[in-house]
Amino acid sequence: MKGLLIFKGVVIPKVLLNAGVLGQGLWERDDKDFKIVVKNEGSIKIHKLVLATQSDSFNGMLQSGMQEAITNTLQITDFNLKTVGFAVEFFYERNIFETLTFDDAFELLRFADKYRIPYLQDRLEFYLSIHLSPATVCKFTNGSIYANSTNLQRECSDFLMLCSRFTIAVDDLEELNNEFAAQMFKKSFSSH
Repeated sequence: MKGLLIFKGVVIPKVLLNAGVLGQGLWERDDKDFKIVVKNEGSIKIHKLVLATQSDSFNGMLQSGMQEAITNTLQITDFNLKTVGFAVEFFYERNIFETLTFDDAFELLRFADKYRIPYLQDRLEFYLSIHLSPATVCKFTNGSIYANSTNLQRECSDFLMLCSRFTIAVDDLEELNNEFAAQMFKKSFSSH
């Protein structure tokens, strides 16, 4: 007998939920000195130092004397306020994973890739990987391609190969990215 054991109702590991005392203390302060303006949706205040410590991209922008460093304002036009809000909450070590949808997670993963925020990217990839199942693998594969997450793509690929090997049906196979599906097909018949 061959099979795959998948647990429903995944419990989110505490490593994703821990809120730090320092992050919570800073979150509650009113002296945030930097503003992120998102499209025409609104803005979010953050401590400049918190933003700088989260990514080399933000740190470089703030250290370079660019317009953003002078005005203490960053304009973001390619992400919505919800995504930026989740990122800022994560920067302050707040628990975002209990309310995060899979669609939100992939948009946030794309944000982490664009602004080079490796810790956020790692946590999101881990969060998504613990929810990997025959029902989610195709959606997650497409999302990992959209978000440029090679680690999650690799996990999805391995999971799909396992499903193929043990003849386990997966949902939404017809929705799988065509190029990825072609690579999987080739991989399933290669000797490597």
